[in-house]
Amino acid sequence: MSDAVNALVFHYADDARVALPPHTSTALVEAAELVEVPAAPYFCKHLLRWQNQWLPVLELQSLLNASPSHHPPRGTHVLVVAYQAAKNAAIEYGALRLVGLPLMMPVTDAMACDLPATSDYWSQIAISCFEYEGQPVPVLDTKQLFAAAHA
Repeated sequence: MSDAVNALVFHYADDARVALPPHTSTALVEAAELVEVPAAPYFCKHLLRWQNQWLPVLELQSLLNASPSHHPPRGTHVLVVAYQAAKNAAIEYGALRLVGLPLMMPVTDAMACDLPATSDYWSQIAISCFEYEGQPVPVLDTKQLFAAAHA
C-alpha cells in the first residue's frame, strides 16, 4: 500500500465533490465579485478580476451536464487554479466556483474507485477518482479541464 497524498476536496454542486492536486490551487477568493460576460458559453458566464488579470470562471456542473445549470452554485467562493497548456509554456490561471469551503485530506490507493457515469466529460478532465463518504470524488486535471472548456 502506498503512502497517502493530499487532495484539495470541494463541492461543485450541493451533492457532488471533486478534488485537485494541492499544487494546482493558487488562491481562494471569498465573496468574489464576478462579472457576467454577454454571449459567453453557458459553463463559463463570468470573469474574475485577480492580480490584474481577467480569469474565466468555470461552473463545473454546467460543463458536466453539457447544459446550463438550473441551480447555479450558491456560494460566492471561487478557487483560482493554475495549469500549463503545454510543456515549457507559461503558467495560466482559471477559476472554479465552489459550494462551500474546500478541505485538504489524505488519499490512499485503497480509496481508488471508478469515475462516475454521470457525464461523458469525466474521462477527459479527471486523472483519477477516489471514494469519500460513499461518493466518488474525481481528481481534476486542470490542464484538461480548461482545454475541454475551450473546445
